[in-house]
Amino acid sequence: MSARNRNLATVAYALIGGALAWVVVLWLPSETPEQRPTTQTKQPILWDPEPWPEVRLGAQSWEQPSPAPALDSEALSWNNRAVEQAERRDFLAAVQSLRYARARDPRSPLLKKNLQQVLLAWAAERVRAEEWMQARDLLEEAFELGGGADVAYLLGLAWQKTGEKQRARSLWEKAIEESPRDSRLLVSLAGVYEQEGLRAEALDLLYRAQAAGAKVEGLRSRIERLEREVDAEWEYEASRSPHFRFRYPDTLPPSLRGQLADVFEEARVAVARFFEVEPLSQVEVVLYDGPRFEHVTRAPGWAAGAFSGRIQLPVTSVESAEPEALARVARHEMAHAVLAASSAAAVPAWVHEGLAMHAEDFTRGERSAWAQELVANSATRLGDLPPSFLSLSGEEARVAYALSYRAVQVLLNQHGVQEVLKLLKNDGRSFEARFRELTGVQFTDFSNRLRY
Repeated sequence: MSARNRNLATVAYALIGGALAWVVVLWLPSETPEQRPTTQTKQPILWDPEPWPEVRLGAQSWEQPSPAPALDSEALSWNNRAVEQAERRDFLAAVQSLRYARARDPRSPLLKKNLQQVLLAWAAERVRAEEWMQARDLLEEAFELGGGADVAYLLGLAWQKTGEKQRARSLWEKAIEESPRDSRLLVSLAGVYEQEGLRAEALDLLYRAQAAGAKVEGLRSRIERLEREVDAEWEYEASRSPHFRFRYPDTLPPSLRGQLADVFEEARVAVARFFEVEPLSQVEVVLYDGPRFEHVTRAPGWAAGAFSGRIQLPVTSVESAEPEALARVARHEMAHAVLAASSAAAVPAWVHEGLAMHAEDFTRGERSAWAQELVANSATRLGDLPPSFLSLSGEEARVAYALSYRAVQVLLNQHGVQEVLKLLKNDGRSFEARFRELTGVQFTDFSNRLRY
């Protein structure tokens, strides 16, 4: 169908695997001034259910101003050309055409809206490729064209990914004033507040998102977790080291507070060196006394720590641990923090746990014999491991961690840490497909051979 015969053109593309989809609606006026679009069309809503990594999509209506003034004939020609270019996903050309059109008719709301939509589509493509700097630049231009909750939400995500977290926070706070029931903004800002230790404020935002009908996977469990944390930490004391925030009961001896800071500062550097990344800053560490650790984290009795966006430890693991054991716990949980910061795709638990165990080691592969013996004497295969180890018994957990350690050791020896970390990157493919590209073998074959 030619451009002149359509009143509406739709450009759509999707990321394989359901992680991201996008629908862009461009108004294409007919060359007859009387035929102008007045119907409702669809704009995207991009969901970020947990602080990274999965992204989902819904839809929301918006209404094109009507009647729209007739376009200058040359502006109309450039607009129609832009629609055809956008349909081919040639977004650079489409943006240039719309800029030419706006130069001819700078006051047209239709051209302004179309340019914003093409910029959004282009930015979404850059998000898919995890090219956050370019996505940020495109979204900043789109925001200047009129803002709106959709653009504010995406721009905040881009700012977060490019290290401008305070700009994201300020943007989302202002956007919520204008759109107080936008669940995307409420959930996203709650994530920022959580990272800053403002758990009561984050909980309030999640209550509001739930009341607004947010369809976010895990929202209820996230609210319940925050409720437990806020209740358990109501009268906690706090302190800081150069790169950590600590919270603990007032019964924790002062000597342990200083020791804890030293151990985690060392772990921060060691783990960054292992992963060949920049060290994290402003990580939160919380200690729970008595049965509170298991109550708050829902971790099993064999767990020495937990990570849920911040590091959570039982006081007993700090008070009774030998220095080397405490250092291992700190490195292990710091490894989870690093992986959470760099992950965009869901991967099996064994990848995270195996990498975290190797990051603990003082000498590379120092527990190889231990892992190999457990793996060789167990009928459990790597592919049999559950998505989470929290449901396992103590003995089952030993085997699961040994399998994880052994599997990751093979990958590290053959490919190096930077290549292994690519398994955590979201490129729209399944984990099995990314694994096959890295190793050259099917995951099931790798799993079956691991015992030998």
